[in-house]
Amino acid sequence: MDEAKVQLTDVVIAGVVTIATYAVSPVYYDLIDVIAADADPLSQLMLELVVPFLFLGIVISVGVSARRRD
Repeated sequence: MDEAKVQLTDVVIAGVVTIATYAVSPVYYDLIDVIAADADPLSQLMLELVVPFLFLGIVISVGVSARRRD
């Protein structure tokens, strides 16, 4: 049975993107607060879910790259 292995470059890229997302997310949430005054509740919810979906995308991306067959 083949075991999934993550490449070092994938781990480095995932780490850099995760750190960048952590760094930018407070600014993004401040922007959402500015937009929230004019946005309807569904739009505000969709904007607030962008950062969690970015982290979910990072996890899925690393998992898919680990399953890749070379």
